[in-house]
Amino acid sequence: MPSEDFSLFSSKELETLLGQIYEPLTQWAKAGEQHGAPAHPNPQAAPIKLLLEEEGCSRQEILQEVEEALRRSVNPWTGRFWEKLYSRPDPVGIAGDIVVACSNASGHVESANPYFARVETFCVRELAKVFGMDPDLSDGVTMPGGSASNTLALQTCLVSRFPSFRTEGVAGLYSDLQRHDSIASCAPSERWTGHEPRSVKKVLVFASEHCHYSIEQSAVACGLGSSSVIKVAGDEGGKMSVDCLAQAVQSSLEGGDAPLFVCATAGTTVLGAFDDIRAISSVCKEYGLWLHIDASWGGPAIFCPTMRALFAKSHCAQTITINPHKLLGIPHQCSFLLFQNRGLTSQLKVEAPYLFHSVSKANLAAGFDHATKTLGCGRRPDAFKFYLAWKRHGSKGFGERITQALVQAEDLRGYILLHRDSLALELGPVPSPPFLQVCFRPLAPVKSPAALANGLSEQQLLDACVLQVHCSFQHTRFAVDFAPLPQVGRLYIRLVVHPYANWEDLTQLVAHVGDEGKRFWEARKC
Repeated sequence: MPSEDFSLFSSKELETLLGQIYEPLTQWAKAGEQHGAPAHPNPQAAPIKLLLEEEGCSRQEILQEVEEALRRSVNPWTGRFWEKLYSRPDPVGIAGDIVVACSNASGHVESANPYFARVETFCVRELAKVFGMDPDLSDGVTMPGGSASNTLALQTCLVSRFPSFRTEGVAGLYSDLQRHDSIASCAPSERWTGHEPRSVKKVLVFASEHCHYSIEQSAVACGLGSSSVIKVAGDEGGKMSVDCLAQAVQSSLEGGDAPLFVCATAGTTVLGAFDDIRAISSVCKEYGLWLHIDASWGGPAIFCPTMRALFAKSHCAQTITINPHKLLGIPHQCSFLLFQNRGLTSQLKVEAPYLFHSVSKANLAAGFDHATKTLGCGRRPDAFKFYLAWKRHGSKGFGERITQALVQAEDLRGYILLHRDSLALELGPVPSPPFLQVCFRPLAPVKSPAALANGLSEQQLLDACVLQVHCSFQHTRFAVDFAPLPQVGRLYIRLVVHPYANWEDLTQLVAHVGDEGKRFWEARKC
């Protein structure tokens, strides 16, 4: 059997490859910063072709594949990538990613990654302090995204509140509920008294109707089912109604259900609304419910002095999700789940003496063996790139970044309102306080005859107009998304303003939406 050429795994090969890849990477980023550079790759390009063969290829072919990947990718360095909640990656974060990749460290046990394990613990402590938690009592862990963080929060809640859930699953959960008249040891509410045994229909999760879809996914993954998620109504700006939440919880109790978990959203995906954490925490305290804050998007706003008050009482939450890879520009992926109580992180722990050795009990106590806290064993030490970025910019720099984007977003909303008539645009609902999403769309002509002639409602035509505008972006320099609003199902162009957005680019985009809208209606002789 021929021996493999192990020179391909040498430090010399690493030096050569990184040296060759450096130029196309940096040139691609520089090209994106040019004024006319499109955010999206060429939509008319030939279909992507991928190929694997029995024999390996040359280094030159690898370089060609890298260049092709860049040509075919969305370029966030344009500053005109306003489509998603993430954008241009922070260079210091990229440097951190390279270091982690070269070290090939796994964040499961301290012995395999002593430095990065301590970095993760340190970042968790610092984030906990930012949210007002006691760093000596709290804990946390990096996760592969906000959805995974939200799921682990619900799993931890179930195992914490229902002792039999750990061994018997959902059957054990309902067995625990039926065995207790006051279910303080295994479920949230002290109001459940005088019922022995208690027949419970469903264990319920409550979240805003604007919450992230991962809340339903979490309920499915935990065996509760999507119907266990109660979507609570909110105001037009997307903030959950606390009165409706309290009514829904009380009604569920009266109907024989078991309310368990409330998810407050700090920065909804479409409108950027922040639920009232202070008021929601009071409801959770009254009913003994687990409070989770999904701050995946809006969490970093806590670094901004003008937004900090929105996080009052966040330290009362049992769990908090925050994704630095979104608003703070840390390269994907970088998500944290924070726990108010360090004891919660042991709820899912399974003994594995072949990995978590008795000699490392001190590390377990110190929180360095992070795989004991999650469902993942092999884990990338994602905290390091966040640590470098925080060290580079400081908390003040994070706050200034967000403040700059907030000013741009508010100015853009004012611009749309000021030029509403000339551009034929309407602004969508705005949360209070407003955040970084700007939702708007073309105005429909008054009493559109085309709607009647084609048997279409004006709303259907408006949605069709938004879709046509969105399709037109692939031929421009801009990358912007559209989204429906949960309350009424209307479609709007949704733009996410990031810190380095150029004002001229923003106003040109708005003008493009107005022009495309006019073309849509003119084509229908409206």
